[in-house]
Amino acid sequence: MKQTKRLLALLLTLALALTLALPAFAETDPPEEPNPAMPVITVQPEGPTDRLRASYEGFMLRVEATIPNGDPISYRWYQNGVDVTNDDVPFCVSQESEPGDYYYYVEVYNRANPAFSVTSETIHVEFYISPVDWLRGIFENIAEIVLFPVRWLFTRIFQLSMLPTAIAGGLLALGGPIGLLILLPFSPILLPLIIVTLPIALIGIFFMQLF
Repeated sequence: MKQTKRLLALLLTLALALTLALPAFAETDPPEEPNPAMPVITVQPEGPTDRLRASYEGFMLRVEATIPNGDPISYRWYQNGVDVTNDDVPFCVSQESEPGDYYYYVEVYNRANPAFSVTSETIHVEFYISPVDWLRGIFENIAEIVLFPVRWLFTRIFQLSMLPTAIAGGLLALGGPIGLLILLPFSPILLPLIIVTLPIALIGIFFMQLF
């Protein structure tokens, strides 16, 4: 009976030893080599650390990537899932006029083989409107409404004041000597009108630029 127990203990010990030793002798698959055509992002884009004022503050995201086999790289930037790429460059500049939460990421792909691509981390940027900016926007809208009739009035004054000069210049340009002969009978009327209206036209141009 004792021999039987010793034999069982020996068998159990051998079984345990084999169980522990087998993984050491088991064949393991070699690690899979990365595809040399697959882009690799070496520096992830980083967003601003603070909230940004809409319409007044902007930011730039930049990514760094490489392709082991030396193929050319292309970049496609996204804002809230929408492609906002302007140029095929490793950076994105944004300045939003509307407050809210915006999410940005970039897709880096192999230009020679677009099937190989990788996506960066997503960056969250919050734009807000301060009370001062909100009031400024209201006053700007009011000023635009008030100045519209003023701008319209000076535009019409400018157009009317330029009419005599335009008529005289047009006849001279189209008719040459004949146009000059046509203008001579009207010169007593046109010359005073041009002398009077030309300063008005210059004043109109000044106020049109001002408003």
